[in-house]
Amino acid sequence: MEPDHPYRKLKIPENAPVELKPIPGKGWGMFATRDIHPNEIVLEEKSLFVISDLSDLCPLEDEIRVEVEALDEDEQEQFFSLRRNGSELFDTLEEAFWANNFTQIGTDFPDDGGLQLLMSRFNYSCTPNAMIPNFKGFDDMDPETTVIISTKRIPAGTEITFSYNMAAMYYLRRDERRIALPFHCLCEACNEDDPNVTYISDLCRTLLRGLDSLLHMGFSRGVKDTVDTEANPVILNPGLRAAAADCNILHSTRFIGYILIPCLLEVERNLGIHTSGIYCGDVEELASRFKSPANIHIANEVLQQPWWADRLLVALHLWNRADDGDVENAALAREEFGMKEPVDSVGIWQDDSSTTPIIEEID
Repeated sequence: MEPDHPYRKLKIPENAPVELKPIPGKGWGMFATRDIHPNEIVLEEKSLFVISDLSDLCPLEDEIRVEVEALDEDEQEQFFSLRRNGSELFDTLEEAFWANNFTQIGTDFPDDGGLQLLMSRFNYSCTPNAMIPNFKGFDDMDPETTVIISTKRIPAGTEITFSYNMAAMYYLRRDERRIALPFHCLCEACNEDDPNVTYISDLCRTLLRGLDSLLHMGFSRGVKDTVDTEANPVILNPGLRAAAADCNILHSTRFIGYILIPCLLEVERNLGIHTSGIYCGDVEELASRFKSPANIHIANEVLQQPWWADRLLVALHLWNRADDGDVENAALAREEFGMKEPVDSVGIWQDDSSTTPIIEEID
């Protein structure tokens, strides 16, 4: 890359522990200039300008031109430094905007898009080490400001990456991700040469997709947009699949599932501190909803374990165990997911072929 490349003129805040560097074969990317701790704000950026309500996908060239012309000379120079993949000029202002905008959380419209010069320089990965949260979480932050937060420790010199759609990408195999992404991904997970590693990764993500369907009354939108879930169901047992669609599953099944998900995410190097915290809260809430004394005892033992794998080993004692609160908890889950009554009220589903615990009873 030439030493006078326009990206070298982009102004990175002095307190941000990042630098923008060229990457052979990938354009440009953001790298850590020091060790970054988990859950640390890596960069905050206020939008150069905001286009309101992008739900109306009409031509935006004239609207964007007005915004660009309103910028001062220095800001205009920054805007016109943008390149397609770090090299070619964009053909139109609208094309430049669509390639470099982020949804503005907290503004008047949920579909506001802000032009972000620096956030757009972070590359995508299917195993990211940072995230751009879909919530503000900072009361004093300008609604037109976007933040990127580390999800794990990032050593100095490491490229900082995030996922455009974590919920969907976590559940897609490598071949499916290649269909879903509008570019050829060169991240570690997609560029893995060892077929055994890829096979295990695909198994983990398929199981995550099944848990998504089991616990959340169906597949996430990102999965359904990519995979024919009707022709390729992950839950093969029709009774369990129908019960899951109505939230008519044992509370113990839901509890174990919410522990198994972070275990699999950890295997896939996708369990960041923020995601782990969310699942900790979910598991604590689900543990509090058991009604049967023996189940309450096991659930409390689960909460005492320090690691997700240890929690899973204890939680498996609950496998296929009914609970006095099953019907109440199923109704509560339906309400949480916006479904008041089951489509086919057949009661709580229990697999008669496996009524004993997977491992021995705990004392």
